[in-house]
Amino acid sequence: MTENTRTAILTDQKLLNEELISSIAEVASINVQHCADLFEIPLSLAQRIRDMDEGRNSASPDRDLLLDLATTPAPLWRVSLSLNDLRRLNGQPSPMFSGELEPYRPIVARINRMVVGMLVRYAHDPVQAALVCGVTHSAVLNMVQEAACASLLDCAAHLGRPLLEARITHAMLDRFFITCDGEPADPGLRALVAMTAVCESEFSVLVRDTANDMLRHASPFAEEPIKPKRSGKMPSILLKPEDGQLVVKMLSYRVKPIDIERCLPDRGVRVLQIERLQSEMFPKTKDVRDAQQIWGSATRRLQATSVLLKQNALMALGLEPVHALVEAFDFHARYQSPDAMLSLPRLMKDVFALAHGQHQTRFRHCGECESVHLSNEDKSGTLDCPQCCLVYRKKLGHKRRWKNYIESADLPECRLAA
Repeated sequence: MTENTRTAILTDQKLLNEELISSIAEVASINVQHCADLFEIPLSLAQRIRDMDEGRNSASPDRDLLLDLATTPAPLWRVSLSLNDLRRLNGQPSPMFSGELEPYRPIVARINRMVVGMLVRYAHDPVQAALVCGVTHSAVLNMVQEAACASLLDCAAHLGRPLLEARITHAMLDRFFITCDGEPADPGLRALVAMTAVCESEFSVLVRDTANDMLRHASPFAEEPIKPKRSGKMPSILLKPEDGQLVVKMLSYRVKPIDIERCLPDRGVRVLQIERLQSEMFPKTKDVRDAQQIWGSATRRLQATSVLLKQNALMALGLEPVHALVEAFDFHARYQSPDAMLSLPRLMKDVFALAHGQHQTRFRHCGECESVHLSNEDKSGTLDCPQCCLVYRKKLGHKRRWKNYIESADLPECRLAA
């Protein structure tokens, strides 16, 4: 991913963050109940954003919290576009959720034009569209590519609902702006909090999809690598194009050739081929070992959770587990966290080796943070949730809870998919 692509992704997400937050504040200033119905957010959250907007417009605001929220280097939304929505795109306006929401149609049209315009730019690459926009249906992306851009922009304005799902929670607003020590919260931590925010219904879907993936995919870590029969000739250094790209990415992140062979047992990739490719492309690469485990750092656990959530999105497109993992980690390292402490070999060793061996690693949901996180039965500490650990260590904001905020009920645990 080039620097221009990274800048374009950051700009697209920031512009859509600003548009979503300003639209919520605009509707909430008129009617809080209409805002909750239109954007499908809790009523108390719409009231809180309205109060923040009124504080911004006061005579002497100390800080523009809504603008600061929009600068979070992560999407505060998720594209909600289905095949039925695309089929309903025509020249006639679709009815709103209720007649009381009809005055807000210009706001919905403005948001939908931005969503469709962004989706058109990334629809040619399904992997990038899934990672940036969250669209995991290949049929939707194919229809977007086949349709004309001008007609999509015009027809999207006639839909009766926003093509976005807001991913803003009370816990995020409590912890995004200032830490317990009075210092600004780190943007990287804010991005991790935003990317791992999952409500109860989304976590229930994650439980179901993960169970289906475990049944559909076999373990990518075979006990013994499957070796083809020797024919008396040295194996060719040439690999299939898709296999070669995957192997090069794994080598660039210091994955050992023997581990690559074990991860790709069905593709006939051999260690000698990988070692030749490594000597040609990375002749001076040193064996830099990541000694720190994931379970000993709350930040690393948040980063690993973010990567695995992206992997699940790519697996919904039909990618194999290992391929989806490498693409998700590559996107995380290049775009979201260039200085990430997490490494791909350590992620494969600490998470997937345990997940497919003893099935001890799983997803869990924290009702306090409204987020999903990785947990291990043998390596859990006093505070199992990494966000709660960061709050306790004063890396994020305080535990203040907004009035009328109802805590989440206990949810079932979710084991990691293959």
